[in-house]
Amino acid sequence: MLSKLSNSKVKNNLGISRCSKNHPSAFTSIFAGLIFGLVFLSPSGGTGQNLPYENASTGQNAMDTIHKKRLTWAIIAGSTSYAITSFTLYDAWYKQYPRSGFHFYDDLMEWEQMDKMGHVYGGYIQTNLVYHMAKWTGLNEKKSMLTGAVSALVFQTTIEMMDGFSTDWGFSWSDFSANLLGIGSFVWQQSRWGEQRIRWKYSLGPRSYPLGSVSGMDPETRASDLFGNNVLPRLIKDYNTHTVWLSVNPSSFQAETWLPKWLNIAVGYGADNMFGGFNNTWVRDGIQFDAFEEAYPRHRQFYLSLDVDFDKIDTENVVLRTLFDILNLLKVPFSTLEFNTLGQVRFRLIHF
Repeated sequence: MLSKLSNSKVKNNLGISRCSKNHPSAFTSIFAGLIFGLVFLSPSGGTGQNLPYENASTGQNAMDTIHKKRLTWAIIAGSTSYAITSFTLYDAWYKQYPRSGFHFYDDLMEWEQMDKMGHVYGGYIQTNLVYHMAKWTGLNEKKSMLTGAVSALVFQTTIEMMDGFSTDWGFSWSDFSANLLGIGSFVWQQSRWGEQRIRWKYSLGPRSYPLGSVSGMDPETRASDLFGNNVLPRLIKDYNTHTVWLSVNPSSFQAETWLPKWLNIAVGYGADNMFGGFNNTWVRDGIQFDAFEEAYPRHRQFYLSLDVDFDKIDTENVVLRTLFDILNLLKVPFSTLEFNTLGQVRFRLIHF
């Protein structure tokens, strides 16, 4: 269905100023976490020695004194990466949009909560990575957990504050709560078990859209408007291609098991056919489009799959250990069973 709308009606009734562009905060939290991994999990680490992961599972810290050179390097690297990431995000994104006084915005129902899941994951991995960096400097278990949690919260809240001064968005309590959930899930497990038995993981893959027209517009054109034309920006921005996982290690709960200790069972959540933040209605060149919901209905997806906990694979090789630590941030592609809210059950030979 097509209809002409004035610009004022577009903004007031459809919230097009908020929904026509995908928001970067969840993506930023995720990929900033990966950058943290590349910095803090580097085999050289400024000293040529690997992080003491073997001690994390016992809840003890074999390094009972602070390593001043490591601590200095970690503070400099952490502060620099925080400053550069925050400035780059502001310069590349927020600066090009109108500014306003600090305000709040309720985006809980946007993108079928995929944005919230990204915030949970971002808070979790940042806490995880900074915790291990803190252990590497010689801080004890409690101080390392506190360092990880505070660092993740500061970075995530910085993004929310930038949102709060942006006309098109606002400080989101649901984003903030999702950040806390991710941070808390790491701290709770580390406090209770001295290890991460249930890991938040992420996966994403390329997605193509049909070219057939629906009431004057095809899905590919709409996807290009929302997510861009280039492969990398679209891969990062398009929530239709993202899945967030809880990856559980059974052998951590049951010592006597026939399962390999590195094998995990993963449950995932995703959503598809999202062509707008709240719904599949939008305006382009003064024309309202609202027929996509019939041809491409929005729906949620729930997954069951297998995964690998690379932390359970023993190796003395520093480079390989570091590679495993970084890979453990992501879900390994496996055969997957999908259940969705359209009432369908699908088997995917390989799901990214």
